Amino acid sequence: MRNLLVITSMLFLFACAQEVEESARSIEERILKARIQVHYLDSLHKTQSGMYYMIQAKGTGKAIEKENFVYVHYSTLDLFENYKWTQGTQTEPPMVMSSLEWVAKQLGDYSDANYYGPDMWVTGSYALMEGIEEAMLTMREGDKRRIWLPSWLSTQGFSGSPLAHTSTTIHEVEILRVITDIEQFQIDSLESYRDKRYPGLDSLSFGFYKKTLKEGVGDTLKIGDWVNVRYVGRLLDDFVFDLNIADTAKKYNIFNSSNPYDALRGECKEDEYFEITKSDGSQTGTVAGFAKAIFSMKHEEEAVAFFYSGLGYGNGTDFIRLFSPLVFWFKVEKTNFSEEEKEET
Repeated sequence: MRNLLVITSMLFLFACAQEVEESARSIEERILKARIQVHYLDSLHKTQSGMYYMIQAKGTGKAIEKENFVYVHYSTLDLFENYKWTQGTQTEPPMVMSSLEWVAKQLGDYSDANYYGPDMWVTGSYALMEGIEEAMLTMREGDKRRIWLPSWLSTQGFSGSPLAHTSTTIHEVEILRVITDIEQFQIDSLESYRDKRYPGLDSLSFGFYKKTLKEGVGDTLKIGDWVNVRYVGRLLDDFVFDLNIADTAKKYNIFNSSNPYDALRGECKEDEYFEITKSDGSQTGTVAGFAKAIFSMKHEEEAVAFFYSGLGYGNGTDFIRLFSPLVFWFKVEKTNFSEEEKEET
């Protein structure tokens, strides 16, 4: 009898837990439905999963399929149609969740140090919220939609993935370009950049181009050489994402007084590995394309190198979009440090 009471109690608690979960979802559904009925009547489309959407523009380009690479402009809003912000961290302030410059300016969050170009999304890789992926797989180049995404569709679609949002959010998505072969697309982009800036320049290896702007002296750098390097890193659209030249930072309105803008000091290692020493004393390397360019330079040389993401940041970082080709301007200021100078690094 006692065991029966225990089992009955457990079933009651489980049923209550299910009821609470279902109630939370049904409450969100009712709020979403009421909001839409008041403001949009029956003008929106609804999917079986509970998502609503509005077609703002119809495209005629390539349809999106799984495992496609897609350039998009996007913005995220709350249910009351206010643009949303990131939470921010101890080192990073909150930022508006949009790829559009005018949105940042409208909200007073614009900064020349932030990139507002299109983002790169990948379908079929569990990288997107499942509701967004569901919507995108019915879209094509040129499409623009506003999507009302319930919280239960804000996971990434795999078992155990958490909710990205705890309430309904609105997503404005514009499909700019659908790409099936991301590597070839980058090569085409690099060649277009080459044809515009340095016509006739041949690649030195797959996806790597280098142009000497000022001849250096002596032999090219070799293993064991220590070098002092000034550089400016850009994307193909000329957005500056990294540099160590104060005057250039001021020119582009991205000067940071806490940055010493010291020359990059490091050693040429085996296998074209350029090892630098950070301010905390730890050693680190650069991306492969950066090191490859340094190893091809001479003393006092100035050059520009541009290369595909396989020699760069690959799948991206917090400040570089997925699969972004990079452009670097370099100047080798000094080589062959004394033993005392090496110890200082």
